Amino acid sequence: MRAVLFWALALLPAVARLAAAQASLRFHGDGTLRIIQLTDLHVGEGPPDARTLHLVERVLAAEQPGLAVLSGDMVSGFAFPAGDLAGRLGRLFGSSNSRGAPLTASWYEQQWRRVVAPLHAAGVPYAAILGNHDGEADLSRRDVTELASAVGGSLSLTRPGPEGLPGGGNYWIDVLEPRGEEVAARIWMLDSGNRGCGHLAWGWGCVPVDTVEWVRQQAARLPRVPSLAFVHIPLPQHMLAWERGPVNGTKGEMVGCPGLDTGFFELARELGITAVYSGHDHNNDFVGTVDGVRLAYGRKSGFGSYGPTGGLQHGARMIELRLGEDPAASATWIRQEDGSRQVQAAASEDRPRRQRTCNLDASACDHALGPRACLALRSARNGATLIAVLAGLTTGMAMTAAAVMLLVRHARQHLAKKRGWQRVRSTEKPLRVSAAV
Repeated sequence: MRAVLFWALALLPAVARLAAAQASLRFHGDGTLRIIQLTDLHVGEGPPDARTLHLVERVLAAEQPGLAVLSGDMVSGFAFPAGDLAGRLGRLFGSSNSRGAPLTASWYEQQWRRVVAPLHAAGVPYAAILGNHDGEADLSRRDVTELASAVGGSLSLTRPGPEGLPGGGNYWIDVLEPRGEEVAARIWMLDSGNRGCGHLAWGWGCVPVDTVEWVRQQAARLPRVPSLAFVHIPLPQHMLAWERGPVNGTKGEMVGCPGLDTGFFELARELGITAVYSGHDHNNDFVGTVDGVRLAYGRKSGFGSYGPTGGLQHGARMIELRLGEDPAASATWIRQEDGSRQVQAAASEDRPRRQRTCNLDASACDHALGPRACLALRSARNGATLIAVLAGLTTGMAMTAAAVMLLVRHARQHLAKKRGWQRVRSTEKPLRVSAAV
């Protein structure tokens, strides 16, 4: 008995780590699980938010899904009011932190609660991954996933994931059989970061090599079942899906994938992850297949930021998993803003916007300061790092200003002395003695 108790206690940390990285759902009695992909909501920009949240309510009511996947850029982090430095300082030095103390109501948290309110009202379980803009406000990427996990209660399946991996929110969701505890399918949720991939400081983010290796290690310990993945920034292979064989839907802009292939696609093929869904490019919603793996976009859901163009309505992608079915063959369609259901037509053979390299989309900052400097600045937009950078910049500027003022003072004193002697000399006149005595 003591031996059993000893091993049970010894295994508790491992069990806790495993639970922190995965959650579970269940197929319905008819052997289906309907997933709604809400992507690029971009809440936080003001006037468009009401239309965005109304759309979410409508598509949830129409589809009644068993799971909602929030596939990144749920909040426009760039819309964070930069003038709220006092609030950010208060959060940093107050009771909030990302290691246990409860989060206070940050700007991002306020927006996040608005994002998930329709899901809670409809009672729909949900899971989130982060987009490139979610970590640009007053919470770090890790903070955002902890927030999403904490405030969602039993409806949120979001997990922060292992602390040693880049970003936040790398985890999986097991889908159980309708009855029983056997795992029948698996959904991988992976963080693709913001900008920069591996040794590349420019271009879009990616599923890092460390995360790819983590997926490999975890999958080796898990039963092999039909699997799919959600990654906000598309893979380089999304380009090939449009260039090669049959494809349905629209390509309204170049694929904004990373400049480096970290090997996730090849690992997905190896592990039987046969569908990868992304967001990020607001004008793309196509679905294609490369080497047996479905590569697809969601439909831009939010009214913030840009797109979709070309007459496309805002909406959400629906995916219907079936027990025992290859996810590459899952039925999928678009539920549109007006309530209609769109089954996407095949793209013509004359494919527009063909490309051979990822659209790296260099920013104005990249051009002005260089990619590495901008990457460092982007990673320093949150918490203690940001304050340290601001303090360092402020101190440096103050010291520089003091040195310049001291130099100017000495220069003025030197110039004043020099001009003073010149003035004295210029005003000297010969002494004249009056003849009248």
